[in-house]
Amino acid sequence: MLVVHSLDGQIEPLVDCELPQRRWVLNGDKSLSFNIYRSFSNEESFDLIQGQCLIEVDDDYFRVKQVGKQLRSSTQYKTVSCLHVLFDLEKNRVYSTLNNTVSIEQAMTLITANTKFTFTVEGTFDGVVFEEFGKDDSYTLLQKVLEEYGAELEVKKFHITLKKRIGVDNDFQFRYKHNITAVDEQIDTNDLTTYIEGTGKLDANGKPLISVSYESPNASVFGRLHADPISNETFTIAENLRNHIASKLQDTPKISIKFDYHTVVGEIGQEIGKGDAGWLIHEALGIEIYTRVVEILDYPGVDTPPVITIGNVLFNGAEEIVIRKGK
Repeated sequence: MLVVHSLDGQIEPLVDCELPQRRWVLNGDKSLSFNIYRSFSNEESFDLIQGQCLIEVDDDYFRVKQVGKQLRSSTQYKTVSCLHVLFDLEKNRVYSTLNNTVSIEQAMTLITANTKFTFTVEGTFDGVVFEEFGKDDSYTLLQKVLEEYGAELEVKKFHITLKKRIGVDNDFQFRYKHNITAVDEQIDTNDLTTYIEGTGKLDANGKPLISVSYESPNASVFGRLHADPISNETFTIAENLRNHIASKLQDTPKISIKFDYHTVVGEIGQEIGKGDAGWLIHEALGIEIYTRVVEILDYPGVDTPPVITIGNVLFNGAEEIVIRKGK
């Protein structure tokens, strides 16, 4: 059930909502939308729905951002669009900065200062060197943290949890057009690359002390496709630099496939959730790709099956994306 928290603190359940839709994207969109018409059952709560009020769903908060009002057959009707309260961070400005080597805890402390948000960091993250971290809105800085530290986030109400990776590696196997049928499929090779070079720290004459190259095993499938070279003076060890440049390759096609959740669970015989990982076996392409659940669209309080999206579109790295020739 949806619950409205008004700007003046009133709390009322919302009934007579039409197909509420909640969207979750890995490290991205977290939104809610619904339509509601005035009825005898929601006469009080209907009027409480205003811009910036909170909608509670499954012990989580979404903030109303857009409200459309209409009259249908003499009945008042509202279309409501919400964003997770995480996006409140867009309206908090960080004026100070951090520089040199910054820990993820230091970065998050700066981001959440003077806000309602708290955070937990699970696991160990290496420090990152910044010339200047700050002087931006907190949400943009949070996205920078996710990118620079290689972190993923979970959020509940006003608490952020950062992890190396969310979800579990349950080794599911999706056999395209065998045990699954796609609702929608997108395959994109525009950014496909299989070869990259990189340089590390420079000597006194401006020449690199280390130079490395990396060719993905997938070059045997797609050929040698060059990525732009990378220069990063923080690296002094060749192996570490090679791992870094390898992680920047998009060495598989970007694949995004949507499925009806209940159908998939019935076919593969196991539950799957946010961030879970497994194999997509695409015989038409002759490849197997290690994928994750990267998006879920569900319908809170309504008996409509969720739609899940698996793919490799939202994450990169040779250590995580693997492709094999079909047999």
